[in-house]
Amino acid sequence: MKTLDDYLIEFKPIAAEYFRDNIQIKFQSFFREFLKKENLEKAEWSEFQKMGDYIHSFNSMPLAKKRALGEPNKEIEEYRNVFIKLIYDITPLEDKVRNFIENKDALPYFGVSARSEIVAQAFPDNYSMFNFRDEAALEILGIKKNSYKDKTYFLQYEKYLKIIQPIKEKYISTVGNISTLPINLELDQFFSYLYENYYEPITFNFWQIAPGENARLWNEFNSKGVVRVGWDELPDVSNLSTKNEVKEKYFEIYSNGNSHNFGMFWRFFNDVKEGDYVIANNGKSIVVGIGIVKDSSYYFERNYPEYRHFKYVEWDKSVKPFYIPTNNKFGKTIQRLHKEDFDEIIKHKDQTIPDKVVLTNRVEDVQTEYLINDIHYYWLNSNPKIWDLNSLNINERQTYTTTNDKGHKRNKYKYFEMVKPGDILIGYISTPFKEISSICKITKGLYSDTDGRFRIEFEKLEQLANPISFTELKSIAALSKSEPLINNQGSLFSLTQEEYEIIREIIDEKNSEKPVVAKIFSKQDALKDLFISDQEFDEIIDLLTYKKNIILQGPPGVGKTFIAKKLAYSILGKVDISKVEMIQFHQSYSYEDFIQGYRPNEEGKFDIVNGIFYEFCKKAQRNLNDNYFFIIDEINRGNLSKIFGELLMLIEYDKRGTNFSIPLTYSRNSDEKFFVPENIHIIGTMNTADRSLALVDYALRRRFNFITLRPLFNDKFSNYLLEQNIDKIIVDKIIKRMGEINRLISNDKKNLGDGFLIGHSFFCNKKFSGNSSNDWYNKIIRTEIGPLLKEYWFDDEDNAIKNINYLLQ
Repeated sequence: MKTLDDYLIEFKPIAAEYFRDNIQIKFQSFFREFLKKENLEKAEWSEFQKMGDYIHSFNSMPLAKKRALGEPNKEIEEYRNVFIKLIYDITPLEDKVRNFIENKDALPYFGVSARSEIVAQAFPDNYSMFNFRDEAALEILGIKKNSYKDKTYFLQYEKYLKIIQPIKEKYISTVGNISTLPINLELDQFFSYLYENYYEPITFNFWQIAPGENARLWNEFNSKGVVRVGWDELPDVSNLSTKNEVKEKYFEIYSNGNSHNFGMFWRFFNDVKEGDYVIANNGKSIVVGIGIVKDSSYYFERNYPEYRHFKYVEWDKSVKPFYIPTNNKFGKTIQRLHKEDFDEIIKHKDQTIPDKVVLTNRVEDVQTEYLINDIHYYWLNSNPKIWDLNSLNINERQTYTTTNDKGHKRNKYKYFEMVKPGDILIGYISTPFKEISSICKITKGLYSDTDGRFRIEFEKLEQLANPISFTELKSIAALSKSEPLINNQGSLFSLTQEEYEIIREIIDEKNSEKPVVAKIFSKQDALKDLFISDQEFDEIIDLLTYKKNIILQGPPGVGKTFIAKKLAYSILGKVDISKVEMIQFHQSYSYEDFIQGYRPNEEGKFDIVNGIFYEFCKKAQRNLNDNYFFIIDEINRGNLSKIFGELLMLIEYDKRGTNFSIPLTYSRNSDEKFFVPENIHIIGTMNTADRSLALVDYALRRRFNFITLRPLFNDKFSNYLLEQNIDKIIVDKIIKRMGEINRLISNDKKNLGDGFLIGHSFFCNKKFSGNSSNDWYNKIIRTEIGPLLKEYWFDDEDNAIKNINYLLQ
């Protein structure tokens, strides 16, 4: 297998020829002129379009190039300002580049590769290229994508720069800087050489995948960035490695199945790859979306009601549903399309859909007039004291009467008469939640049921993992004239398409993360790195389960915070960070930070904003069957009565639930009530050696069980260090000498005592790096324990130094 040295030696004799009249020189020349301030200030759209010819990444993605540069997505002045700010603003270079790379809205449809190429051309002495050719070259050199990509574009780019630095150094020493190009751009041409001569490009495929009957799941596909298929009785097959294994499992479940249906599932599971194009269709004549597969991996959601097998797709938000007059290519759950078919289909992207298209509803086997171009948007209130919209399952249908129990027409009655199948409902839960929790679709307009009452029928499409609060919506100026936000008294409200799209954008932004795959976590997992006994651990679990509130107190270094998380995960049975929140109190922490308070908005006015504990309680209220854990580090550093306010009563284990709901300090009226749910557990930690802390409020002591943790220089601690390759002689030294120091501290009842003992975790948080065990030990004593002893004996420095020297001997 060739190494970097081999490739560089091979490239050196042909480098001069390679750079003669090289394309990168033309690129550099173009950008040098284009990015001059006087040229940017007067540049027209045609000048910006020329960039498309000088950006590599657009060559392989003509669709992206067309979206980005086919026509302006912003005012021309905004394009000019983006580049002027990047090149000429006095902001530090790294900050300017970070903003340019990460800000997707600055240049619509310019991907990170295109933006990084512009940065490299603008600042070739500081930055390098980061496009598909460079990624391919790194793969040829044995560096895989996932070894340098991270969550954000700029981190991704920074890591890339760090990776190519040693390559650049070798390039300079072997080949040298032989052209007129800056060395980073010359290195990019070396990468292009590797790409052109050694890279085997991936062949992208094109797929048609139906998002349920009549595209009923399209809204979910689009909002969550997924594509799903059924075969719901088939379990997760991601652990199966061969086609025969998957096939065997398939026919074990579907004994009467056929090879054709298995073939469709296999294509989804195995053949749909990252970079493939996907068309989502509604029947044979309508395309509802076009996207690109983001990840070849296959995923399975066990608790999802249907269409549990899925992959992630980036749907093109600019594509609106369009009509294909003559098309025989659709009709299966999933099928591969030829490129010519794909190209022919997207030619109709701007084809207007007829006002009425007759589709077959295969669920009820009836013909339905589906008014594609006439969708309206509504807001539906659900009062949880009467009926709870959250209790509906996905795809479950519900009816809503147009009159109340006394026979009076509901407020905004006209909208009940206007709704029709296909219209979209924003599902809102009123007091005490006051949040948008779901998206629904009208399935039947106004009709009379057997009881003689008129009603409408709707189906839940989505349940939001992160609901949108009423307060958040009220703070958005563009929604200030929205009916349900002006006066929320009523049942059904109308929304304009613009209002719906604003709300939809907020929903997508807050619910765009991939589902967390929680790792199983048992009691044995918890005890693996803890030095307490099984019995002690069980006693703490019992206290937390019964009392709901505990405080882990003890001297520094006994692992209070470490144990807190393990308690939470052990009760949950899994490492689920979505159900565990951690904060730290300090002297400035307030009720407004913790519960609720006024905060200034962009208009210079003040809005009520919910605090972190309030939001966490709301999350727990929506999932009462799950346990939630709120960890407060350094709980006694805050002014507890001030922070908790009226919640000092609500956190008591026997004052939980809706029966104890009360108005909060900032509630606008007596109907706005709040409660702490029974499934919330509060774990506080308290350092008993902090001289600056006042005694804990008695009212708080009454509501918490206090558990004292002590230093544990025991056999489990010894075995742990030995497993970390610490020499036994050093382990024995730690146990003996720390035991002696702790005895001195414990016996100093006048100044110190048991609350100031030194914990074992000082030696657990610093992983042994491979140097001598003695150096590792001495470093901990000098930099962590020594300063602590000087603080303990601040009025007796000689004694402190004597004990530090004893530990270092």
